[in-house]
Amino acid sequence: MALLASVRQLGATVLALLQTRIELLAVELAEEKERLLSVFLLAFLAALFLGLGVLVVTAVVAVWLLRSYGFTATLWMAALYLLIGIALAWRVKRRVAEHPPLFSTSLAELNKDREAILAAAREPEEAVAQSGAEGAGHE
Repeated sequence: MALLASVRQLGATVLALLQTRIELLAVELAEEKERLLSVFLLAFLAALFLGLGVLVVTAVVAVWLLRSYGFTATLWMAALYLLIGIALAWRVKRRVAEHPPLFSTSLAELNKDREAILAAAREPEEAVAQSGAEGAGHE
């Protein structure tokens, strides 16, 4: 009877542990979803209004400089915009690379759980091995 109760208790503990980890995973997923939506919305709006501003300024400068410098000024503006775009793309790539992997906290907790379970499973084996060695030494 005690063995059956012990197995039931172990099963309940494992299920509770699993439920906690799944809840943590769900919370992380919701946080990541909210963060990404916020970032995408802000990035879109920033790009939209910056693009409109740059378009208007470029048109004004191009018309103003076209009389004096011809298309040279337009080419310089295009080169400047390309350099800025490359720098921003590089910055985005760095930001994405710096972000920790998705579910890293959950994975770390699951690894801790696995190690704890493996350690607990080794303890009874070690206890049996030690008691067997002690019993053999007393004979």
